[in-house]
Amino acid sequence: MKLIAVIALIVTGSLSAFADVNPKNIVCSGTLDSGTYVEFEATPTAIPTFMKGELAFDYREWTADMNCTLSNNLSQMSCIENIPGGEKLKVLVTAGKAIVAKETSNAQVDRGLGVLNCK
Repeated sequence: MKLIAVIALIVTGSLSAFADVNPKNIVCSGTLDSGTYVEFEATPTAIPTFMKGELAFDYREWTADMNCTLSNNLSQMSCIENIPGGEKLKVLVTAGKAIVAKETSNAQVDRGLGVLNCK
């Protein structure tokens, strides 16, 4: 009976430890350099190092669904979405800020669009 109790304690302790490392929702908002209001939200998935992101422009008139990857030490997150014309929208979340950029199709150069504040 003690063996069953020990195994149950180990299993529940392991599961709760796994749940603790899963990141919570990340919510950022602000105005880009162009004056466009933008909201960004990332939500966890079943895989701890991947998240789903949504970048919404002008109070959700246009949204981009993004695939996000967390760094190994969970200190930053990178999100990318291909958009028409061969360009990519990128969001880099680090240190309470979300840096929004657009990668051009020609030279693969990032053009900064603005910085959002995260809660």
